Amino acid sequence: MSTLARSILVHLDSSPHGAARLRLAAELAQAFDAHCHALPCILSAYERYPYAMDFTGAALSSLQTLDREALDRARTTFDIVAADSDRISWLSPRGSTPWAFAQCALFHDLVVLGQRDPSDPQVDEVSAGFASAVMIASGKPTLMVPWAGRFDILGRRVLVAWRPTRECARAVSAAIPWMRLARGVDLVSYSDAALQELAPLKEYLQQHGIDAVVHDGGREHGDAPERLLSLAADLGSGLLVMGCWGHSRVHEWATGGMTRSVLASMTLPVLMVH
Repeated sequence: MSTLARSILVHLDSSPHGAARLRLAAELAQAFDAHCHALPCILSAYERYPYAMDFTGAALSSLQTLDREALDRARTTFDIVAADSDRISWLSPRGSTPWAFAQCALFHDLVVLGQRDPSDPQVDEVSAGFASAVMIASGKPTLMVPWAGRFDILGRRVLVAWRPTRECARAVSAAIPWMRLARGVDLVSYSDAALQELAPLKEYLQQHGIDAVVHDGGREHGDAPERLLSLAADLGSGLLVMGCWGHSRVHEWATGGMTRSVLASMTLPVLMVH
């Protein structure tokens, strides 16, 4: 997304938080002259309650009813938000796994996902590692939206958490449209050579007409994620940009410590790329 996104894919489930994600995606579609596809991806009741396979036919019928109700709630969310926007389309479900969602993400410029809310009654309708798996499997720029709050990204300050890695470089390129619209851009690195690492990034952004302010985050200790989010709050940042570090393991995806901590504790939207 080094140019403006033309196609946006947003994840829908039956959670009430889905409406905020969809509204934000619609606002981005309007700003970027893009189109947004809403794709429901919800774990089936069979997957959530595997022991029910030993139940009676009536019990299995009840599980099927739960699936229909979950999809109906997602569709209701879509219909309410889509009534105010002509840039949103509904996609029929392609499967219940993050890999099925990631396959669809391959053909979009930007993916919009939601932070996991442990207090949500519908939290088990989406696997715990859904967002990480989608980011790693698709490799697409992904906007993570916190479960609490309503967010206005465009025109706010953008904070880049930098490491000299492929993931960070791709995230920065993806964020350039936001940076051009931003009130200001800040760069931070957590290492012994933070200022040296940030100097070429600042120069690179200047080539795009973006003047950024450099911040030395200090050495990377265990509290680096907390310091990063605190800095974002102090600066009034509306968007955090960072790489998504992770790797595949048997039957699952594992994210790095910084990525995992930010995904769990983020208080502002985060643009990530693996």
